[in-house]
Amino acid sequence: GSDGSPSSPRSASTASTALGWPWPWPWYAPLVLGPLVPVAAHLKWCHRGHWTGSHHFATRNGFLRRRTKVVPYYRIQTVIDSRTPFQRRWRVATVTADTAGSLSLVGHDAAAVDVDAATADALRDTLATRLRAALAARRGWTDDRDGADAATDAGARTATDAGANEDDDDPPDADRP
Repeated sequence: GSDGSPSSPRSASTASTALGWPWPWPWYAPLVLGPLVPVAAHLKWCHRGHWTGSHHFATRNGFLRRRTKVVPYYRIQTVIDSRTPFQRRWRVATVTADTAGSLSLVGHDAAAVDVDAATADALRDTLATRLRAALAARRGWTDDRDGADAATDAGARTATDAGANEDDDDPPDADRP
């Protein structure tokens, strides 16, 4: 009871804190859950991916809480290539397609996480090129530059689109003007 006998729940928690274990779960919980951490990390890594279609960019992240983000190219505001010190060590990067209203301060943008550095550079360039092309098509812009610059840009865009769009099975939209 209240006299400090071991049957009191308060005295049991005080005894575990006095013994140096301040958490509410038993001392053997980390021993049981510890081996599951690498398995969970591997499953999270295996379930990451990105896809560049003809009109959209899509990403998938997570295992238990899978999040799939699909972003039309014309909605992208900024393409962010970020690399933490750990990512630089393993030569990987995160490419994020930042959009308006996507809670980018808390990390809810469409992000291709832990892609190798060369793929990240190509993806960043592809997203930027497709953003410009989507905006030009949407707004009816014409290319007013001289023929040499336009041909060079079109050749680079075609090469980039061909390399990044090999698996593109997206049918053309019939309702697009």
